[in-house]
Amino acid sequence: MNIIYTLSDPRTGEIRYVGKTTDLKKRLSEHLCKGMKLNTHLGAWIRLLDAVGVVPEIQAIEHVPTNEPWQEVERFWISSLRFLGFRLVNLHHGGFGGGCLSTETKAKIAAANVGKKRPEWACNRMAEAQRGKRRPFRTEAHRRKLSESQKGRVFTDEHRQKLSAAKIGRKIPERSAEHRQKISEFMKRRVVSPETRLRMSLAAKSRSKISSTELATGSDGNSGENKTKV
Repeated sequence: MNIIYTLSDPRTGEIRYVGKTTDLKKRLSEHLCKGMKLNTHLGAWIRLLDAVGVVPEIQAIEHVPTNEPWQEVERFWISSLRFLGFRLVNLHHGGFGGGCLSTETKAKIAAANVGKKRPEWACNRMAEAQRGKRRPFRTEAHRRKLSESQKGRVFTDEHRQKLSAAKIGRKIPERSAEHRQKISEFMKRRVVSPETRLRMSLAAKSRSKISSTELATGSDGNSGENKTKV
């Protein structure tokens, strides 16, 4: 027997997820285990409940015989509950049976979202969620590996053109006087090692040398002496 079930917030009773299973107890255990690792709306919601010491409530809403299709029943409940205003965290409209999405399904979802822009309120919520987060700590060995992996890296002309095109028209964000003051104070307290100073000096000299060469040769690659006088 297939069971269409819901997961709800035990504090408010609000239904937040609809799914299909054959064993309610086992399915809830799977949600609690995988939900702590999944990078999805469902996973985030389960972690939010766990942070306050509660777990979702699971409840059967319809039983479907094994020999009958359950997909349409699940889709019906998802669409109905969403129509009634429930904030479901389901990734899709149902009928997939849970688990990992196939490569084909992922490609369809990606194609459907091409060109779509997130609304401003969604961007603001994402920014608020990231604000105050610290970057993960990296050991000295990890940083050394990252540094070694980037040494000698060569960008193709096509890659350089793409990077250049991506920056065209970009505006530097305006910084308030208070923000600039904080940056200034931070840089004054910053201690730069002699090795870092040497690297910065060599990099600046290299950039200066390249700029001088470009000015001497001109944008067309010919020397200034060979240019036709008007």
